[in-house]
Amino acid sequence: HCLHILQCDINNDKSIHNFLDKLKAYANAIHILINNAGVIKDELFSAINISEFEYVIKTNLLGTCQFTKQLLLLLRSAEKATIINVASIAGIVPSIGQSNYSAAKAGIIGFTHTLAAELAGKGIRVNAVAPGMIESDMVKKVSRQVVRHIKSVIPLQRLGASAEVANTIVFLSSEASSYIVGQTLIVDGGMVMR
Repeated sequence: HCLHILQCDINNDKSIHNFLDKLKAYANAIHILINNAGVIKDELFSAINISEFEYVIKTNLLGTCQFTKQLLLLLRSAEKATIINVASIAGIVPSIGQSNYSAAKAGIIGFTHTLAAELAGKGIRVNAVAPGMIESDMVKKVSRQVVRHIKSVIPLQRLGASAEVANTIVFLSSEASSYIVGQTLIVDGGMVMR
């Protein structure tokens, strides 16, 4: 097996079509699709620029939907395909200053449930993961005061590691989760329990 790395701008139709042309040269089926593209433009709703709101919705929600739609034929060509959408606990619980991000991630959760219902009979399992506060480049931009507060309300008293989210995605991609469909697994150290 070879590793092929292809880039794609999910907000650009031409980029998606170029990606698909290159992908079809390597594969006639897709077994696992992980939708993890995302951006943030944090601001209180009263102060947010509507173009920034639209940009986050377009990338995080519509981009995921459009990309998935374009790959459906290759997913259907696999014997047992699975789609994992990366949502966020911001789509489940309030996240002040992230009305655009929260709306997009809540949309991903709703999209996951409906797509799962539509595709399960065709042999494609669809699930989502909803990470909480995970150590990442995105989180490094958050003030240390906010991070300390968030840690204090997480029962495990720490931020998550990207490997912990990746392990959940690996589980949902594997036969170990073969009877799990249409679910959103929360990976947040227990934060949503509070």
